[in-house]
Amino acid sequence: MDPPLLVNKAQGNIENNIGDSLALPSGPITRSRAKRYGAAMSLYIQDRVSQELKIKLSIGVV
Repeated sequence: MDPPLLVNKAQGNIENNIGDSLALPSGPITRSRAKRYGAAMSLYIQDRVSQELKIKLSIGVV
């Protein structure tokens, strides 16, 4: 049975993680890595919410 795609492609392969701040590293999660990952997640969520609001405003839903 093949492993899930996320683990096989994004997390398990270091070449795919370069430049992708949302992919978890394959090693121990240090405080520094946890802070960087948390900051990246916050920015990602903020970006997604602002994109959704722009779309809703453009079609007149909000």
